[in-house]
Amino acid sequence: MALDMTTFSAALKTLYSQDQVQNMVYKNNPFLALVQKSTDFVGKNKVIDIITGNPQGRSGTFATAKANKTNSAVKAFTITRVSNFALASIDNETIDASSGNAGALISALQTEMDGAINGITRSIAKALYGNGSGSLGQVDAATTLTSQVIKLKLADSSVNFEVDMKLQVSATNGTGAVRSGTLTVTGVDRDTDTVTCSSVLNVAIPAIASQDYIFQDGDYGLMIKGLDAWIPATAPTSGDNFFGVDRSSDPVRLAGLRYDGSSGTKEAALINAAFRAAKEGATPSHCFMNYTDYAALEIELGSKVHYIDLKADNIVGFKSLQISGPNGLINIVPDVNCPRGVAYMLDLSMWKLNSLGPLVKIEENDSLKLLRDASSNSVELRIVSYAQLSCAAPGKNVRIKLA
Repeated sequence: MALDMTTFSAALKTLYSQDQVQNMVYKNNPFLALVQKSTDFVGKNKVIDIITGNPQGRSGTFATAKANKTNSAVKAFTITRVSNFALASIDNETIDASSGNAGALISALQTEMDGAINGITRSIAKALYGNGSGSLGQVDAATTLTSQVIKLKLADSSVNFEVDMKLQVSATNGTGAVRSGTLTVTGVDRDTDTVTCSSVLNVAIPAIASQDYIFQDGDYGLMIKGLDAWIPATAPTSGDNFFGVDRSSDPVRLAGLRYDGSSGTKEAALINAAFRAAKEGATPSHCFMNYTDYAALEIELGSKVHYIDLKADNIVGFKSLQISGPNGLINIVPDVNCPRGVAYMLDLSMWKLNSLGPLVKIEENDSLKLLRDASSNSVELRIVSYAQLSCAAPGKNVRIKLA
């Protein structure tokens, strides 16, 4: 009797449960691991109400207080989910060739399953720091467009690229259109922050230009709205429309605090930002920063450094150091997904990652973990995510510009 997909799916269930998928997702992604999760994002959207002001019917004179009565100022962010997919196929001949050798069979399946889970996980973890555009980096002015090598503008952004990744570019960061054509990555030099492609840049994408933003094919403008969206580098102005809210009426309470600490040390930047947050009544608990910035801070602190191990749902742990803020200790956490030169000082109790079911899951609504490929002798697995980040009080959080 031939091995059928129902029998094969039952075997796979002994290899992976949804809990095991979540364990893999959290590893090495601190903000993704530590942010609160809500898996009940059903329906069309979710409304996040924020009170930005109290009723203003107050005065030393009763008649004036009565005349000036107003309601509480309430804004409502109506967040919507975004979809994310990671697919992989396994050749049936490979499965057949492993007959009688369970170890090889499990290894082959796990290799593709792990790869798909890691791919979607890195995508989400990066998006949590982004503005929803899906941008992976920018074409530096030093790039020779008649070559096959992209020099990346932002140091350390090479961590966002992988061999065989297909790329698109655009002159705008997720709010316009992509240029015609694609590039395929054949090499990544993580020391020099360069990406080598299979074709000459301006042959594969004729209109490619210096300063273009780079995206994985199909992501443009379709990713989770992360920290860069909720706490933008520039305060929103009139006409802003973020999940249905014009945040320009109160940019701090609706779009977070911005502190420029680029003229001093990283230690000074964090301490001053913490005091700026305290002025707004905020009590930040965590600060996330790039590994390079974290290392510089650690050196600056010298003998004053104090370490702590953080746990995320008792699943994975992360190294952290602490500084004293005016309202308590703040955990400083390095995260490879955080862009260099910026730190996010957050009150994590205000943030939630909302998803439809588990954040990352094996698609098996038909009770099958693997599907027959229609056009080849292989089976396909699908890893999916339907999610969006939300913040109950943006004004309790600080975006810090570092030296």
